[in-house]
Amino acid sequence: MEPAFLHAEELFRELGLPFRLAVAHLEHAKWLTELGRRSEADALRSVARAVFELLEARPWIGRAAIGATAEIAAQR
Repeated sequence: MEPAFLHAEELFRELGLPFRLAVAHLEHAKWLTELGRRSEADALRSVARAVFELLEARPWIGRAAIGATAEIAAQR
């Protein structure tokens, strides 16, 4: 599964699609969290949130923040 995330992220990067790249990062982060790879997930989520903030994509900024909170709560 991870190669697919990495491939998609690379394509979005090459095509200059920052919003799509950030969404892919967010989905990748969710998957990593489910595998217990939280520090890697946090790094991707942080990058995604920064892009959403630059693009002023307010609902997505919230999703990045809520995603982190919900995933932490689910692990307890």
